Amino acid sequence: DTCAGEWIKAHNAVRINVDYFLNSRYADFKSYMVHELRHALDDYKQKGYANKYSMNRPAKIDSDKSKEFVEYQNMPAEINARYAQAISSIDQQLDTAFWKDGVYDTQSITALVNSKFKRYEIAYLFPEKTESKEYKRLVQRAVKYIQNVLKKT
Repeated sequence: DTCAGEWIKAHNAVRINVDYFLNSRYADFKSYMVHELRHALDDYKQKGYANKYSMNRPAKIDSDKSKEFVEYQNMPAEINARYAQAISSIDQQLDTAFWKDGVYDTQSITALVNSKFKRYEIAYLFPEKTESKEYKRLVQRAVKYIQNVLKKT
């Protein structure tokens, strides 16, 4: 099983594949827990229907991806979970490095957000990739979040 974990709605539980984390030098347990717990939260907030509705975006099928996988990737709950993963990993890196000449360097923050979104394949979830309005909105939302966190420190 190559899946790191999954939210099992029927049991209200997160299943973690321990072998995945023991055998992968890239696996980040916290990141995957955030991802699966976001699925649980979405499911709870949507009363069990978090993945029932898609955003009706046309899914681009790459030759190495199955149609079912791409449809899953296009679900709003999956986008939420990957966004939560990216933000969680960014939170771990925040410090005053973004402070330049009395202001927070938006360009550096945006570059960090884009690199994390690339790592968690968020652009892949949109047919237009990084040119998608929805993708750009998520980047702006993340940058604002980071700026607010930095202001509080």
